[in-house]
Amino acid sequence: MQFYRIRKFPTKLTIVFIICLVFFLNPDLRLWLKKFTFHVAYIPARAFQNIKNSFAKTERLNEENLDLKRRVGELSVELSRMKQKKEQIERLEELLGFKLSLRYEAKASRVIARDIAGFRKFFVIDKGSRDGINENTPCVSLEGIVGNVVAVSPNTSKVMLITDPASRIGVTVTSSCETGLMLGSVEGQCRVIYLGLDGDIKEGDEVVTSGTSSLFPEGLPVGTIKHVGIERTKLYRYAEIIPYAEMSKIREVLAMNTGER
Repeated sequence: MQFYRIRKFPTKLTIVFIICLVFFLNPDLRLWLKKFTFHVAYIPARAFQNIKNSFAKTERLNEENLDLKRRVGELSVELSRMKQKKEQIERLEELLGFKLSLRYEAKASRVIARDIAGFRKFFVIDKGSRDGINENTPCVSLEGIVGNVVAVSPNTSKVMLITDPASRIGVTVTSSCETGLMLGSVEGQCRVIYLGLDGDIKEGDEVVTSGTSSLFPEGLPVGTIKHVGIERTKLYRYAEIIPYAEMSKIREVLAMNTGER
């Protein structure tokens, strides 16, 4: 057995020698082997390069995606601003048309601050004494009356709303010509008191300013009646009012100069 192993080794060595000799003497075989070796070595290198290129492409696409998202965000903000600007212009155009229909001079004013959730109900507008605004100047919106100025600075004014507990405005129910006094409340609601017991007043009737006070001229829209009741004294009736002007949504008002044009 050992003799067989000894004889087998020279045989293998001879085969290797013959292969090397043939390879050395045959240029075509050497060229083929060289190409084969290069091809085999190139496969992992090419795979590595493909993986590297794929990572680079993915990173580039991620950066482009982030840039696109950032741009979309910027365009969304710009579109929102343009939409708000357009809506503001439309509101101002409507205010201008409403202003021209009034019998009084008026200053279009922007609401720059508000407090309608607390005990008192106020707006601050961007017009003041330099613009001809005085205390008690009435303010209206496109929908109806809003309130009156109670404090003035050179560039701003404080407006007490008709929903404020201290507000007092003379009003008329248009369907029956009944007059009464409209009050605000802590809850931000309006109520008309001192209405006669026998008047024809019902839910849905329109209420306008009566002109009996020095604040608002006659005939400005106020709101509609949502409930009619009798006072505890049984001497008068009262009416709860839904104002036309939604105080939480108002952005611009007209500050009226009630002196004749």
